[in-house]
Amino acid sequence: MTSTPSPLTSAPLAAVAPYRARVAAVTGPHTVRLADGASATLAAAGYAPAVGDGVLVLASEAETFVIGVLSALREAEATSDGVHAAIERDVLTVRGASGEVLFTHDARSGQSTVRGRDVRVVADAVALSGRTVQIDGAEAVRVTQGEQSLSLDPRGTTLTTRALHTEADEARLSFRDVVFGAGRVESVVDRARHAVEAVEITAGRIVERTKDVFREVEGVSQTRAGRLRLVTEGVFSVLSGRTSIEAEDDLSLVAERIELG
Repeated sequence: MTSTPSPLTSAPLAAVAPYRARVAAVTGPHTVRLADGASATLAAAGYAPAVGDGVLVLASEAETFVIGVLSALREAEATSDGVHAAIERDVLTVRGASGEVLFTHDARSGQSTVRGRDVRVVADAVALSGRTVQIDGAEAVRVTQGEQSLSLDPRGTTLTTRALHTEADEARLSFRDVVFGAGRVESVVDRARHAVEAVEITAGRIVERTKDVFREVEGVSQTRAGRLRLVTEGVFSVLSGRTSIEAEDDLSLVAERIELG
C-alpha cells in the first residue's frame, strides 16, 4: 500500500522558497491570509495567529505553509477603563479605550514616548536633552526641590530659594513696578548709568566714599539739615553770580586772614 505524497514533499526542492511575510487576516483555525494576498496553512506547532504577525513562509507550486513565527502581535487583557497593551515588531504600544496611543517603547532604538492626561515619571535620574526643550502648562508649571520652588501661573512667576546665583555676559531687565527688600546689598560695578524721572531715598544713615564727585543741577539744589558741616583738607571755593548768607543768631568767620573786596 502506497501513500499519496503531500504537495510540499512532492514539490521539487528548487520550487521551495522560504520568505518573510505578514499576517493580514485569520481565515480559519489553521489558515491565514498573508499581506501579499496568498493563503497559507499553519505548519508551526502551537502557533495561534493574529493580524500583524511576522511569519516565515515556505511556498511550493501547489501550497503555501507558515513554518515559523518571526514577530508575534500579542495583546494583554484590558484594564477596567479599557487600556490595553500590544507588542508588534519588538515595539510595545499601550492604547486607551478609544484606541489613542498612550505609550510606546521601541526595543530596537530604546526610545519611549508617553502621552496622556495625567502622566507621572518616577526615577532616580531624569534627563531632558534636544535642540529645543519646551515645557507647556495651560494652567501652571511648578518645579520644586525640598523647600525651594519655581512656580509659573497666570498671576506671575514666583521663585523661592535659599541662595540665588546668576552669571551672564549680558542682562536686560524691564519692570513696570518693582518692590525690592533686602537685609544687606553689596554691588561691584565698573560703570553705572541711571536715567530716572524721580528718586526718593529714606535711610537712617548714608555714607559715601568716592574719589571725585561732580553734580550738575539745572534748577534748585537744596539741602535741609539739623546741622550742616563741610570739612575740606585743601581749598574750599564757592563760585556764584550772587551769594547770600543769612543767620538768625551769630555769624562767625575764623581765619588767619580775611579779604573782602
